[in-house]
Amino acid sequence: MNKLDFPQRLYSVGHEPFLNKSIAYYSDDSKLFPALKEALEADEWEELKNSKVGVFLKFHEMKFGWTSRLVHYILCFQLDCKKKFELWSLVGVEPLRFSLHEFEEITGLNCEYVKNLENPLVEVTTDMKAFWAQMGVNFDRGPSIDELTTACQMCRTWSRDDRLRLGYLAIYAGFIEAARTLSPTRASLTRLVMDLDAFEDYPWGRVAFKFLMESVKGVDLTKTYAIEGFVQVLQVWVYCCLPEFGAGFGHPIEGSPTPPLLSFLGGKGKGRLQENMLKQTRTKNFTMKDYSEMFPRWDGELEDEKVDNIVKAVFSSGWAWEQSHWPLVGTKLWTNVKVEIHPMKTEAGQMMRSLKTVPPSRTQSDAESCKKARESPGLDVETMKGEIVRWLTGLTSNMVEGLSRCENTLKTQSRMIEGLTTQMGAVKKMVREGWKEDHTKADSSTDVPEANKSDGDKAKKDSAEESKGDESDESKGEGSRAEESKAAETAPKGMTTRAKARDTQATVSESENENGGISVVVVDKEQSRFDYGSVKKLKQVGKVRAARIVARAKRQRRLAATQQSPFDGNSTAKVIIPNQPKQGQGYNPFANFDRQKLSALLDWVKLDPKWRQKVKGSSSHWFYILLTPTKWLIDTHMDAGINLLRLRYTKHPEWFRSDRFCMLDALFTQMWTAKYSEFLASPANPDGSGKLLPPGALDYYTGEEPAYSISNKTWALEIDDIYAPLLVKNDHWVASWISIPRRRIAIWDSDLAYATDAEIAKAVKPIAHMLPYMLRMLSTGAERELYTVDFTHEHESGVPQNKQSGDCGVYCLKYIESHALGMPFPPHELCDKKIKTIRSQMASEIFDETRISGTEKRDYKYLGLYD
Repeated sequence: MNKLDFPQRLYSVGHEPFLNKSIAYYSDDSKLFPALKEALEADEWEELKNSKVGVFLKFHEMKFGWTSRLVHYILCFQLDCKKKFELWSLVGVEPLRFSLHEFEEITGLNCEYVKNLENPLVEVTTDMKAFWAQMGVNFDRGPSIDELTTACQMCRTWSRDDRLRLGYLAIYAGFIEAARTLSPTRASLTRLVMDLDAFEDYPWGRVAFKFLMESVKGVDLTKTYAIEGFVQVLQVWVYCCLPEFGAGFGHPIEGSPTPPLLSFLGGKGKGRLQENMLKQTRTKNFTMKDYSEMFPRWDGELEDEKVDNIVKAVFSSGWAWEQSHWPLVGTKLWTNVKVEIHPMKTEAGQMMRSLKTVPPSRTQSDAESCKKARESPGLDVETMKGEIVRWLTGLTSNMVEGLSRCENTLKTQSRMIEGLTTQMGAVKKMVREGWKEDHTKADSSTDVPEANKSDGDKAKKDSAEESKGDESDESKGEGSRAEESKAAETAPKGMTTRAKARDTQATVSESENENGGISVVVVDKEQSRFDYGSVKKLKQVGKVRAARIVARAKRQRRLAATQQSPFDGNSTAKVIIPNQPKQGQGYNPFANFDRQKLSALLDWVKLDPKWRQKVKGSSSHWFYILLTPTKWLIDTHMDAGINLLRLRYTKHPEWFRSDRFCMLDALFTQMWTAKYSEFLASPANPDGSGKLLPPGALDYYTGEEPAYSISNKTWALEIDDIYAPLLVKNDHWVASWISIPRRRIAIWDSDLAYATDAEIAKAVKPIAHMLPYMLRMLSTGAERELYTVDFTHEHESGVPQNKQSGDCGVYCLKYIESHALGMPFPPHELCDKKIKTIRSQMASEIFDETRISGTEKRDYKYLGLYD
């Protein structure tokens, strides 16, 4: 057992972060629970107190005294524990554990294990939606503390069960989750409240502990921080682990009520808390159980062998903790040291300044005892010296290793620079010297060797071509002219005429060929006056000029940056100098709305004498939902948005990316989803035909439906793409793009976390199965083989997300509109911050262009008598 390895401290001894401000927390809200107690009847309050989660209300009535410094100290004493749902602190030489077992013992709450702890299966009912509406809370999320406080003021007329539900939700939001007062709670857990017995039996202790540990593990103790969850339990845990300290500072209640959470009144902690904690000799390391039950079960928990060794050591007989088990150096280094300057007088009367270093962990209580060293059990000078030497040795080795790596890198870079310098010198020498050729001086003739003569003719020809190019290229830039003139000045006058050289010393080696002529001439390079490097440069300039002429002839005219816009209506220059016919992006779907149109809409709404009462079924209420952020759009709103796009597509097809697509209403997907079971149950003929398709399927296929702005275009023959809103889980709109040639369905979802891939697949299945079947039955010849299998689908990612629930319908319509216009989904335009502007634009344009009032009855002409 002596060879066990234990975890290190989180912070080194004497370098624990000091507390600048009190820890912020949100549990036991000072407004929510007084409002709840006032709103409920006395017997209802007592029923909640006596429930399985009533310990929280009893704790509220105790007026527990929060001690921020005590909780901060115990968190600074932490050991480096890798487990997500376990916390270990070291007080002196004694390790203390805070796990689910300790939390269960302190609170007495139900902490049993269940699968899908945070996502229980709850059936969505009409009563649930009505209760959420009664509280004034969006159905897609749970109520916040502020919303529950407001609901307490208007629950007098509610039924008894609804008031009890409000009380349970207050306990959940105010103690179990205990997040910021404006933050919504988790809808998946709060929906359990509709079944009061099931809510009470749920393992809320495990839920509360999980929320608390996630917050504690995520805070930065070196800064001002806040802790979410039931944080007061940490203070009670310290009182329970240090019994003598709890008796002196926790204000224990006589009789020791159970559970231990109700046994202490807490306190302000004005005494020397840290010193008194370190003096404790009697501690309770953890809740004792059988060794097989010592480690609580968690999904996704991390393993930490060093932490488990602590439990093994305690279970071994005769084990005693010593200072040698816990090195003084922590895994985190915090060196925010204050420096104070104090004047001192020497014997000569001169003033000197000395520096006094104050450790960062010094507090007011420590300052009172700064004259004497803090005593630590089991700590001696030799141990401290050994730890310091080991720390400095490791630091020195790391520094030496780092310097060695830097030195090797510098040597490598130096060698590379030397090699590049050598190469650059060779290139410069070749450019400066070039190839030089000398001419021999003949007494009786001025003949030039054949090789030189051919070179001269070639140079003359190139010079003539360049001159011709200069005359033809009138629009040449000034940079090219400067390069050419410079090269011309460098070239000697006799370069193209091959004049005789003067004062040359050439060694000529001749060999007779079959015709007796000279085949090789060896010339002294240093004596030649011809610079063929300049000739080569002139040729390169000519090639560049020729390439520019060709590129200038082929390039297209483009607008300046100030004239460019993704929308045709904002740039008249695009009409003046068009490169090709414009298709799509005919208008900006995210432009600011016309205030005159909105004013006309509001004036029309106010004609309804009951518009302020928002009577359901009225036009005023219909437009109120459409204009208000987070209000969920119903199917008539979706149809109105689709009808607006169909009207614009009919009038101005050039605005959109193609003329081979159609946009369908919400009735199409709803009908196909509802009739899918009948399709599966219907028998087929031997050739596969004859299965029962949804009512009206043929009219959609031929373009006779939807009836608003009829297209009369046949699918697959004149239509390649289909856009339609799709309802998922009966309360969430997503946009679907059906590509017939690709046999693929793309789903654009504004809340990717709301529906799983399996739920999306279930919603898409009716269309992915029945659509290719219908196309196969209505096709002939080889085209039938294109639709023998179901269409595939993909749940697209990377689209703008709706973080505040309720606007999924607006996002769905904007996905369809943007893609139909041939433009991407701009995240800076399609976002929650601008959702009010988008809704105002949508409502005013629907009213102005379509004159839809929202009270039109949907024509279900394809439904049978019993549908």
